[in-house]
Amino acid sequence: MALEACHCAISLLDGGLRFEGELRFDGIVTALRAARALAGDSVPAFADLGGVTDCDSSAVALMLELRRQGVREIRNMPAEMRAIVNACQLEGLLGDSKSDCESGCFETR
Repeated sequence: MALEACHCAISLLDGGLRFEGELRFDGIVTALRAARALAGDSVPAFADLGGVTDCDSSAVALMLELRRQGVREIRNMPAEMRAIVNACQLEGLLGDSKSDCESGCFETR
C-alpha cells in the first residue's frame, strides 16, 4: 500500500516506511499524516529515505518525529539531510554519522 503526500510517495515495505520524491516544508505535514495512516497501530521499524530526491530541514523534523514515535532506524539519508543533521549536532538522535555514513544507514543504538 502506498500514499501520495504532496510531492512524496510513502509506502509500507518490509516493516518500514519507504519515502520517494520530495520531502519539503510545503508537504511535510501531509507526509506525517500519510506515514501515520500507513502504519496504523504498528510502529514501523525503519524509515528508508533512499528514494528522496530533494529535502530541507523539515525532513529532519519529520525524522525526529518518527523517532519520537518509535521508529528505530533511518536508512539511506540523503547527503543534504545528513549535512543538516551534522550542522545541528543531531547525530545522537538520528545516528552516528561517523560510523554509519559509508553505509548510508543511521541507527540509534
